[in-house]
Amino acid sequence: MAADSKLEPIPTPVPLQLMRIRHQFMPALIFVLALCLTIALWKNYSVTANGTGEVSAVNVRVIATHDGMLSQNVAFPHLYDHVEKGQPLGRIDGVQSAELVAPVTGTITAVQHQPGEFVTQGHEVLTITEDTGAYIISYIRPGSSVVPRKNMKVAVRGRDHRGWAECRVQEVGTRFVPIPEQQLANAKIPERGIPVRIEMPNPSSLFLRPGELVLLNFTGGGDAK
Repeated sequence: MAADSKLEPIPTPVPLQLMRIRHQFMPALIFVLALCLTIALWKNYSVTANGTGEVSAVNVRVIATHDGMLSQNVAFPHLYDHVEKGQPLGRIDGVQSAELVAPVTGTITAVQHQPGEFVTQGHEVLTITEDTGAYIISYIRPGSSVVPRKNMKVAVRGRDHRGWAECRVQEVGTRFVPIPEQQLANAKIPERGIPVRIEMPNPSSLFLRPGELVLLNFTGGGDAK
């Protein structure tokens, strides 16, 4: 018996249509998203480092304003305490009394005198290391392919594999000096290099702490010699 050609086709249920669309397009969508993510990651990590540097630590000395005894009746900070700018640090009792106040925000990294000890005007009582460094210092070895110039662009990255930040060379030394041990490839083999001072990156793009070692990529440009 011949089939009735006038019968209307049975519509495909909506759930089945959605399943078909998902099976057809989801693999392609996932591939495109993965490709975009790979490209974004590659842009951050594909730069090759051709140097290292260290974030400088800015140390501020807290000086005794006059002769006297450090008061034992006033709170006095301990080593590695964090202090805020303007925070009272102690008091000197003498012919006149005066408070010691933190001139900057940072960490107490040295304590030269304790409460109950006599201090002389002009002598250092405490040392505060600021929370942020002032610049990055690097050293260019003899025979290096890098020829540093003032205002040369430098990509900077922390050693924990964060993204790169663009900075510039501030100053270039005029003679070779000993390279600090922490920047040597082998601490037992001394080296010399030309010191290069590099500006700090914007903390919002790359936050670096004083004393932190960083990777550098000198990308060219700068003032002609």
